[in-house]
Amino acid sequence: MNVLINCIAYACQVLAIVAVAGVTLKLLKLRDPRYRLGLLQGVLATCLLLPWFEPFVATEQGSVSAWTLSATAVSTSSAIQHSSFDWGFWLMVVLCAGVIVRLGLVTIGLIRLRSRRLSGRRVHGVYDALAGRLGVRADYLAVSDVSGPATYGWMKPVVLLPERFAGNEAIVCHELIHIRRGDWLFVLAEQIVRSVFWFHPAIWWLADQIQLAREQVVDREAVCLLGAREPYLEALLAVASAQVGMDWMLSPAFLRKRFLRSRIHLLTRDGAESRKRLITTAAGLVMLTALAVWTGARLMPLQAEAAPIPSDSAATTKAPPPSSTTKQDSSKTIRVGGAKQEENLIKKVMPKYPVEAKKKHVQGKVILDVIISKEGRVESTRLVSGPALLVQSAVDAVKQWEYKPTLLNGEPVAVESDVLVNYTLTK
Repeated sequence: MNVLINCIAYACQVLAIVAVAGVTLKLLKLRDPRYRLGLLQGVLATCLLLPWFEPFVATEQGSVSAWTLSATAVSTSSAIQHSSFDWGFWLMVVLCAGVIVRLGLVTIGLIRLRSRRLSGRRVHGVYDALAGRLGVRADYLAVSDVSGPATYGWMKPVVLLPERFAGNEAIVCHELIHIRRGDWLFVLAEQIVRSVFWFHPAIWWLADQIQLAREQVVDREAVCLLGAREPYLEALLAVASAQVGMDWMLSPAFLRKRFLRSRIHLLTRDGAESRKRLITTAAGLVMLTALAVWTGARLMPLQAEAAPIPSDSAATTKAPPPSSTTKQDSSKTIRVGGAKQEENLIKKVMPKYPVEAKKKHVQGKVILDVIISKEGRVESTRLVSGPALLVQSAVDAVKQWEYKPTLLNGEPVAVESDVLVNYTLTK
């Protein structure tokens, strides 16, 4: 069930991060596409790396956190717990199936690009001077069955041009700038991210904004290189009017119709962004994104896998009846609350934080039910709850604890109590 809880928690965290970033950029109105592209890519990287740096916590009984209460309710609901339908398993099946289908579409896109490369007509020597100015090399192919120009490949890049635009220098300049920037690798990586997060609209929106910012960066560079804005704008409009339906291809697109207005609007605006405004916007976005990460991790933490109750070790198994384990009459074993019994603690051995748990950022609380002998020694332990990687360390420490004898009518008696061992990673 932790799989289901963690998927929901992580999706909500990503949604919060992207929402904060989107609202911040909207309010601050950052116009420079270079900085906006870098900031958006930083937000995407934050979302992807979040599970690797966020500490996992154990679900605690009695927590006042709204998310913990709702997560505990889901995981302990009798309708789910006693049902033969494994929600976590089937959720993973659906998610993995979506990833496989989406990656299949990416593969089909690669195959289609390759087939069009094989069927295209090579354009020789027309753009060698332009490519020389940019310091890149590419093959130019005129293709009849593409609705818009596209570039793909990294080591041996290829520019696919519709037949009617094979002689348009502005279009070729745009594609060559993509090659110089190495955008193919970024586009391929973003398609993989889209495939993994096929179900998450926030990631798709973020990827679209990254694509738009990248195209706007290339637009500006192309206009500066050509030395004229009008021919480039005419090329944008010409391609837009020629496209009946957009062909899905795995490549940096010269044009997506839904981006046309934003790209033209930016090209027709004059004036550079002030350095102070850029720094202010970047600092504000970083701080607010960090706040969203911290808040999401606190309110919707990822849950560590609950430790099952082992069956072979006396130290971590359900304790035998007190009469066989402690060799005392069960009628003289009394139950004492953990807080009250802690007042009698005279020797406390601190547990060692397991190395593997540190590496995986696992923290939380281990709760043990213990039997304390008449002499004040811990005779046996039984696991109540806690992360699996922390249990043995807690048991090893608690078995060395010693208490003052508990008296009942002046006679020492065995005690059953609960012990809580807290594990927290220091920042």
